[in-house]
Amino acid sequence: MVVVALCTVVLASCALIGDRSNEYKQAEEGRSLVLPESLAETKLRERYPIPAIDSSSVPDEKFELPLPPDATSSLSEDPYEVKTFDGDAWLELSMPPSKAWPLIDSFWLEYGLLTHTERVSDGYFGTEELEEGVSHERLISDLESTSHAPVIIDGVSFQAKLTQGIRRNTSELQVRAFMPNVPSEDRKAWSKKAVTPKIERALLELIGETVTGEGSGSRYSLNAVNIGDQSRVRLLEDEAGYPFLEIQLSFKRAWSEVQDALEASPVVVSGRDEKGGVAYISYLDEEEIDSWYTLESSLEEQKAERNIELRFYPEGPGVIRVRAKMLNEELEPESARTLIEIVFEYIS
Repeated sequence: MVVVALCTVVLASCALIGDRSNEYKQAEEGRSLVLPESLAETKLRERYPIPAIDSSSVPDEKFELPLPPDATSSLSEDPYEVKTFDGDAWLELSMPPSKAWPLIDSFWLEYGLLTHTERVSDGYFGTEELEEGVSHERLISDLESTSHAPVIIDGVSFQAKLTQGIRRNTSELQVRAFMPNVPSEDRKAWSKKAVTPKIERALLELIGETVTGEGSGSRYSLNAVNIGDQSRVRLLEDEAGYPFLEIQLSFKRAWSEVQDALEASPVVVSGRDEKGGVAYISYLDEEEIDSWYTLESSLEEQKAERNIELRFYPEGPGVIRVRAKMLNEELEPESARTLIEIVFEYIS
């Protein structure tokens, strides 16, 4: 009886709630927006203006919108690349860490390297020392087939650290090679700096060739998914709505990556000051200059303008924020936002 009574009350109350879906049609029209005298109407523009088009002028044809780019695809066509910067080297693989981890793990087994420490969540490997009495002829031969021969590895132990790459669907692998005279305590913790660069770069080349070969197969590790759960480059907005990039790299590496992104983009860079942490932009695209200036001297003058500032702000160990600021009020105010978006597109 109680249930029946409750149902009756609920159903009866529904009749008291009217349909409000069309009430917006009776809403009063607001007053026209009036700009304060201190603001110039020419500097206030719509972010995404909609052009006025007569519907009768649209041709009677069928159109197909292009599909968006695959956000999960890698931007590089090379399966791997050994990169060097500031005295360090790493292997960039065109695959996520969840796929790279089991392939690298298989590499150690294939060459008879015994793993004494393995922390999947940290992307860390540590191998035992190579015993002098045990034959590692194949490993030595393959290492010397790289561009870093000759290689001596008797008594050497290795560390390896796998991380999420800067660009989407990529991984970065660093290795460290410790000679027998290095104290065992120093081998337990990950070394941030290169120890034996020649052996390390040879090993990176060999790993790259092996894990991207035809017989490597497609493997995934669910345990390694968390290695790449966060992007190292993020596009964010502050409380005022201004966009900025947050890059989880050292200042030098972040500077280098942003400069590479600018070089690959159509942006016209007019100046760089690495020590001051600032790059200057004249225009977002060289076509903006070509459409207005024809003389070669005029083109060079326009390219040298400093219209937008791209500044780097260290926010803590391994965290850099990059912001854009307009220096020329004659340009579109949205150019600073667009610049940040362009850099993000070419760096991630």
